[in-house]
Amino acid sequence: MGFVGQPIVGRDRPFEVDPARFDHFQLGEGKPVAADELVRDPAWTLYTIDPDHDRAMLVRLPDGLDLTAQPFAFVAQFDHATDAVVLPLDDLARLADDLPRPATLVHLFSTGRCGSTLASRIFAELDGVWSLSEPDAIAQLVVRRDEYGTRRMQEMLRVATRWSFRPVDPRPDTTCVLKYRSEALFDAADFVTATPDSTSLFLYRDVEGWVDSGYRFGQKQGADVGEGSTAMRDFLWHILSAGAPPGVVADICDPVDPATPMETALAALWAMRIEAYQAAAATGVPFHPFSYRDINHDREATVARLLQVLGHDSPSNRERALRAYDVDSQQGTDGNRDAAAEPLPADRRQRVHSLVADNARMRAAVDAMR
Repeated sequence: MGFVGQPIVGRDRPFEVDPARFDHFQLGEGKPVAADELVRDPAWTLYTIDPDHDRAMLVRLPDGLDLTAQPFAFVAQFDHATDAVVLPLDDLARLADDLPRPATLVHLFSTGRCGSTLASRIFAELDGVWSLSEPDAIAQLVVRRDEYGTRRMQEMLRVATRWSFRPVDPRPDTTCVLKYRSEALFDAADFVTATPDSTSLFLYRDVEGWVDSGYRFGQKQGADVGEGSTAMRDFLWHILSAGAPPGVVADICDPVDPATPMETALAALWAMRIEAYQAAAATGVPFHPFSYRDINHDREATVARLLQVLGHDSPSNRERALRAYDVDSQQGTDGNRDAAAEPLPADRRQRVHSLVADNARMRAAVDAMR
């Protein structure tokens, strides 16, 4: 079996956080690439999946680039990939069977804006752990979860998680932690069914803190987040809802109505995440929950709990894990902590507070996480 490798001759995307897509890259003339090279060389990594056209894209990274040291795998892939191979999904699945397997797989689900990138960085510091932050091909599957079919969805999740484990020197006792975009939470049950021996973490944050962080995030992406602006609100709704129709939160707001403030739409997106967590837990997904407050304000105890869940608790690993706090986990990206961003204004924060007080669905989501 052979494929065609094509050099990447151009790249473009509207925002740093734009989901990985085929049209991010312009490709040049190709040359043959053997199937065993794609499997054997960990520099070949899965960038995106296009279920509509039954294809996937692998990209080759420069030798020596460690994806586990990057804040976001898909951002590093976009920035540094040199070549690409496009292949049918059935071939992607066949090749996945020949890839190395970790001893343990850990899914890191979250609401987003809650310290999950820091948690991924903590795990990357540990001996015996390979931790990857946001392998984005999986997000493309979640967007298609309602139309893809349960059996096919679970098979492709299995394949995508296999392709996300690409250590240079795989050890048979390695734990693989995969931290996903928050939208993965909408399909957590299928993740666990596809990987029945896995462990699942859930990181979360209170609604007002989450909305404030989303407001700052929009600024760091260079967007207008002022009263009446809708471009970033609509972009965030499209991505963070994983393609859900606006009607799913009709009893909270119309998230795409020009009159709906960004913070109200964000609050509805937060509630969707909490409800997805509750629904997955009700089906038997054995989550280990951790709050943003715990991770940031009770560091030593929280690190100990995280390491115990992974089965990697030791004095030396605790020391390594705490080092992650010394570095900005999003350093080098638009979301770094030093990037200028104003907090959500008091009157707009009050709007979120009032929404929670007045809306039964919002109150239920808040009460669920107390």
